[in-house]
Amino acid sequence: MIKLEEIREIVKGEILINEPLAKYSTFKIGGPADIYIAPRDVDELLRLIQYLKEEGIDFIILGNGSNVLISDEGFRGAVINLEAGLNFIKIEGEYVVAGAGVKLAKFVDFCIENGFRGVEMMAGIPGTLGGAIVMNAGAYSAEISDHLVDVDVIRDLNLVRLKKEECGFGYRTSNLTKDVVIQARFKFPPGDIEEMKRRRREILIKRNQAQPVNFPNVGSIFKKSTGKLRG
Repeated sequence: MIKLEEIREIVKGEILINEPLAKYSTFKIGGPADIYIAPRDVDELLRLIQYLKEEGIDFIILGNGSNVLISDEGFRGAVINLEAGLNFIKIEGEYVVAGAGVKLAKFVDFCIENGFRGVEMMAGIPGTLGGAIVMNAGAYSAEISDHLVDVDVIRDLNLVRLKKEECGFGYRTSNLTKDVVIQARFKFPPGDIEEMKRRRREILIKRNQAQPVNFPNVGSIFKKSTGKLRG
C-alpha cells in the first residue's frame, strides 16, 4: 500500500496521485499511475527506490515515453521520472558527463556546439539519455555506446560505476535493463562544428520525410533484420 505521507518525507520533488500517463507518452496513450514521482536528485532517488522495494511497491522508470506502450488501465504502482533531477550536461576535462534525464536531442546539440563529434547522427531520436543507453539507441551506423566511457547506475540498491565493457552493449540492447541509469561519461573526438550542424540538418530532414512527425509517434519502432527470411 502506498503511503503518501511517507513518500513525501523522502522526496521533495513533484508527487502526483492518479496521474494520467498519456501526457508522458509520445503516443499520447496510457491510463493513470497510482503515483507519479519526480525526485530532485540522486539521493532522493536512491532513498525512494529503497523505500519502494522495502514496501513491495512495483515501480518503473519513465523517461520521455518514446519507447513504451502504456495500457489504458495505467500502472498499479509508482512511476518515477528522472528529467527534473538528472537533467544536466557538463564538461569535465576531456569528458562529457550527462544525466539520465537529459533529452537526447539536447545532448546531441550540446556536443555539436562544443565541437564533439560522434552523436550528430542521432539527431531527432526521441527519448532521454538514460533510456538511450539502456537500449543502446542508434542510427546511421552509430550507437550511443560508441564513445561511452562508463555509466553510473543503481544496482541492488547500490551506486555502481560500470565501464563500457561491463554493460553488455549489443544491437539495441545492454545488460542494464534491471538497473537505474544515473549518468554517463563520454569521450568524443573533435569535429568541425559547421560540418556537424550540416549533417544534423540533413538527418532531421530525412526523419521528417520518413516518419509521421505531425502525429503522435515513437519514431522508428522496428529492429533491423539480422538474419535471412525462411520460406
